[in-house]
Amino acid sequence: MKTAAKNGEHVFKGVNISDEFSTHADINSEILILSNEETYDEVLIKELGEKYKSYRDKWYKAAEDRIMYDFPLHIDFELMYYCNIDCIMCHMPEKAPEKRLDFNTYKRIIDEGAEKGLCAVGLNLYTEPFLIKNIFDYFEYARDKGIVDVLVSTNATPFNKKAAERMLDSGVTQLFFSIDAATKSTYDKIRIGSDWDRVIKNINYFLELKEKRGKKLPVTRVNFCRQDENLHEVEQFIEMWKDKTDRIVIQTMYDKTIFNNFDYKIVESRKRSEDDFKCPQMFQRVVVRWDGSLYPCANFYGKETGFAHGHIEKQSIEEYWHSLARNNMAKLHKNGKYWKIPICYACAYSYLDNRKKADEEERVNLPTQQTNGPQEIPVRVHAS
Repeated sequence: MKTAAKNGEHVFKGVNISDEFSTHADINSEILILSNEETYDEVLIKELGEKYKSYRDKWYKAAEDRIMYDFPLHIDFELMYYCNIDCIMCHMPEKAPEKRLDFNTYKRIIDEGAEKGLCAVGLNLYTEPFLIKNIFDYFEYARDKGIVDVLVSTNATPFNKKAAERMLDSGVTQLFFSIDAATKSTYDKIRIGSDWDRVIKNINYFLELKEKRGKKLPVTRVNFCRQDENLHEVEQFIEMWKDKTDRIVIQTMYDKTIFNNFDYKIVESRKRSEDDFKCPQMFQRVVVRWDGSLYPCANFYGKETGFAHGHIEKQSIEEYWHSLARNNMAKLHKNGKYWKIPICYACAYSYLDNRKKADEEERVNLPTQQTNGPQEIPVRVHAS
C-alpha cells in the first residue's frame, strides 16, 4: 500500500483513525489511501495527457495561492433533487424526483465552459445520478465537448451490469462508490433502504470487468464517512478494498444541523488558523443546483443559509464567477477572514473540537439575493 504523498495527495500513514487528519486541501477532512504505486494524478496524466496535467497544476495553484482563473476549473451539478435511499448523515430535506436540471440547460453550461476553460465536472451533487435514465448522455456530452475530467459518485444500487459495461467507454474519468461500512449489519444502520448484497455485487462486477478489459479509466475509489455507527470498522473497510480499488477515502462527517443550531458568535477559539485551514472551493469551482441556482461551493446548501448566489437564467457562469458578491467572499477567504462570512464560519467550525471562550466580534451580513449591477457586502468589524 502506497503511503508517500505526491502532487497534493494527502495519504494516510497507516490505518489507526487516531492519526492526524489533513485539512489543507479539502474542507471535508480526508484520509486518502492509495491502493497501487501510482497516484490518481499520475494515472490520469498518463491516460489523458498534457491537458489534464495543466488542469491539475492550476487546481493546486488555485488552492495554494488562492487565485481565481478567468473561468471556474470545475462545476458541480445537482442533476436531480432525489435519492433512492435514506442515509442517516445526509442533509437532503426532501425528495422530489420531478425536480431536475433540464438537459438543454446542462448542455448550455457545458458549451460555455468548453469555450472558456472549464476542465472538470462533477455529476452527482446530492443525488443518485444513475436514477436518471439518460445519465450517460450527460457523461458523453461533457466528454465530446472536451471536458478533461468527468467525475461521478454512486451508492451503486442502480449501478447494474448494463451501466457497468457502458461506463468503461463513457468518458467518465473518476468513479466513486459510497459505502460507509464493512459489514451488512453496520451498512443497514447507516444506508437505510439500500441493499448491501446488491451493492457489493455491483461494485465487484464493475471492478472485475474493468480489470478484465485492461482499462485504466475510470479510476475508482470507495468512500467511508466516519460516524459513531461505523468507527469500529475503519480498518476492516481498508482491508476489504485495498487490493481492489485505486483509492480509499475516509471522510469526516459533516454536521448537517450546524446552520440551524450554531449561534454564529465570533469567538477566537472557533477560528481556524491559515496553517490549519485553507478552503480552496471559492477559487476552484461553482455549483449548479437542479433549479439553476448558482452557489460558490458544495456546502452552500439551502435557502436558509442566507448568502449571495446567482441563477443560470439571469447570468452566465462567467458572469457569476466574476460577480462582485462572489468575489468579495473570495477576498475574505484569501485574506484569512473566512469567519466573517457566517456560512463559512459555521462550516469550518463544524470540524473543530476545541471550543474555548473568547471575545466576540461582529460579522459580515451577506445579502440573500444577488442583484444586477455593483453590489457591496457590508463588513462590520469589532472596533479595537
